[in-house]
Amino acid sequence: MTMTVEIIRRTSLSQCSELQHALLDIVRPYYLDPTAVLERELRHCNVAYVHRDTHGSIAAFALFAYEELFVPGEEYVPTLYAGLCAASLTLQKKGMVFKLWSYACEEAIRWEKEHGKTILAWATTATPVTYYGASMYHHLEPRLDGSFSPTSIRYARALKAKHALGVDHDHPFVLKRYAISTRYSPFERSAIQQFCASKQFRIFDLLGIDESQGDRLLMIGRFKQQFGASVFRHKQGDL
Repeated sequence: MTMTVEIIRRTSLSQCSELQHALLDIVRPYYLDPTAVLERELRHCNVAYVHRDTHGSIAAFALFAYEELFVPGEEYVPTLYAGLCAASLTLQKKGMVFKLWSYACEEAIRWEKEHGKTILAWATTATPVTYYGASMYHHLEPRLDGSFSPTSIRYARALKAKHALGVDHDHPFVLKRYAISTRYSPFERSAIQQFCASKQFRIFDLLGIDESQGDRLLMIGRFKQQFGASVFRHKQGDL
C-alpha cells in the first residue's frame, strides 16, 4: 500500500505557526510539557515529513535538519539531524514514524548519490525506540554495549561543540543535563520501561543516562545504500 508523505521545507520550521500547533497536539501525551522541546526542535530543523489522516489533519511527523559540520582534519561534513518525531495515539503502533524515517533516509541517499558525498546522520535520545529506529543506519554508534570506534570520537566532539550538547562527560556519546526542560509523561515513561524490559535494552543503564535529569544519548551513523522498492509518494507541503 502506497503511503503519501508531505514534505515541508523552511530555513527554520519555527516560521510555520500552523505546523507548530498541529504537532503540539500530537506530542502532548508524551511529555509533561512539550512546549520547550517542540520550540527547540522547530528552530533547529529545516524539513518536516508528515502524514495526514483521512480528514487532512497531521497524524504523524518526523523533523530533520540538513546542515554542515566542521570536523578538524576533514573540514566541512554534510550532516542530517533526526529530530523530534511522533504519531498520534491512534497510529502509535502502526509504524508511521518509522516509515517517515525511511523516506527521509531514501532522500538522503539520493542526495549522496547526486553530490558524491557521504552524510553523517545523528540524533539524541533517551528512548530505546529511537535507538532501534536508527538501526536503518550503517555503523551506528555507540553500540548496544556502549562501545564506540576511535574514529567516531571526533564527530561526537564536533557535534557537541557546535550544538552545545550538555556538559562534559568521560563518554563522548553521553549528554548530561542536555534536555533539563524536557520530561516524559508517566504514560511515555511506562512505555519506555516496558520496551526496555522486553528487549533487554540496557545501554542507558550502562552509561548512567537518566531521562529525569535531562540526560540524552548521542547517536551517529551512515546511511545504508540499499533500500527495498519505495512504497511512498510525496507532495510538497504549503504550510
